[in-house]
Amino acid sequence: MEDLSKTQFLLLVLLVTFVVSIATGIITSSLLDQAPAEVTQTINRVVERTVERVVPSETVTSGGKETVVVTDEDLILSSVEKLGKNLVKITRTSNLNTSDTSTFGLGTILSKGAIVVSGNKNFTNNTKYEVVMSDGKKHDLAPIDNLGRDQGLVFFIVDKDAKTVFSGATLSSSDVKLGQTVVSVSGAESNTVLVGRVSNVVTENSNISSIETDIRGLDDLLGTPVVGLSGEIAGFRKINPNSEVYNAYIPARIVRDLLSQAEKMLGN
Repeated sequence: MEDLSKTQFLLLVLLVTFVVSIATGIITSSLLDQAPAEVTQTINRVVERTVERVVPSETVTSGGKETVVVTDEDLILSSVEKLGKNLVKITRTSNLNTSDTSTFGLGTILSKGAIVVSGNKNFTNNTKYEVVMSDGKKHDLAPIDNLGRDQGLVFFIVDKDAKTVFSGATLSSSDVKLGQTVVSVSGAESNTVLVGRVSNVVTENSNISSIETDIRGLDDLLGTPVVGLSGEIAGFRKINPNSEVYNAYIPARIVRDLLSQAEKMLGN
């Protein structure tokens, strides 16, 4: 040892450390193989949660490529933000009593052409409808014939004189899956967010005709959209045959077809 140079001594220390670390890893692996399943699962959970807390949103670089770690919470927040830009409140005023104004329901802007969809419970033609934007501005709404009424929806077009730029929410192009995480945004005065999962899908002729979720605590506003973690709308809340509100949604596929019809009717 005394004859070793400083460099040789350092290399020797690194070699010994390397050998010891390998031996420790082998012994640890062997012990884990012999340990009860409960112990192994607990250790794995601790390791996973430790890694999550250390690098929940760091950028990992490998081979010149960057991989961003995104959590479910990030996706939920992003989905709510995307939907919130196109979620509006619809009010109604009786033509017989112009001072009688009340909330009709939630509306979702579906296109740049300012087509708005909502639930059609208690919809009447002898009523003035207005959309209230997030900034408080109001615009007149005109119903688009009877489009979507048999599906429990009503489609409106925003007054063409409205000098407002609309983006339009995105309707999902794929069907939801059982167990998929979904987010519902509702609320008459302020937005209320509830998170749940798809608990059941009803199919007719191989197509999904209704979506059910395990989300509870919803208010009675119809037309409430539910979105996936991508921010795309999976469906709109509907009413059952005896007009009671319940936790089921009209799938985006049906709404997308109705939107296409609305655009053709309006010449868009």
